Amino acid sequence: MTMKKIYALLFVLICFASVKAQTVTMGQGTTTTYTSCSMNILDNGGADGNYGNNRCDSLLIYSNSASTNCVQVDINLTDFDIHPSDTLFIYDAPGRVDSMLLVALNNDLVANISSSVLSYAATIRNPTGALFLYFKTDGDSVGSGFYITTTCTAPCQRINVQFDTVLSNKYPV
Repeated sequence: MTMKKIYALLFVLICFASVKAQTVTMGQGTTTTYTSCSMNILDNGGADGNYGNNRCDSLLIYSNSASTNCVQVDINLTDFDIHPSDTLFIYDAPGRVDSMLLVALNNDLVANISSSVLSYAATIRNPTGALFLYFKTDGDSVGSGFYITTTCTAPCQRINVQFDTVLSNKYPV
């Protein structure tokens, strides 16, 4: 290999290594709204600690891509330990709207899930493509928390079905 090829390969490797996901710890700092397609989200205990008691932490994520404008969160259940009295809520909206609740998660709620990764994405009824995460804990026991990764996806295509009464047979075959 020539030196030019080696330098070009090193340059490409350094560029790929520098492009990494932003890591956000919920409840740390004042920023609660992020615009990104690639994030790592941790509970308020961070990567090595347990989350705290009596917390109400929230995080709003918007996509930063025009072509993939819906946010998706992936939760690896091997990195998920939330006490049954605490809950991580994921909303399909830019806020806490009960009718837009996608899921409520804790150890009891995920105990019977056979998959190792849970994925939740903004739906077609959410024009912003944003997801709102809300982590509520009480004064009871705590766990090691969670590690969430985000990506951005293309929105689902809306399908409109029409029933043609002229071409339909009222008696099934």
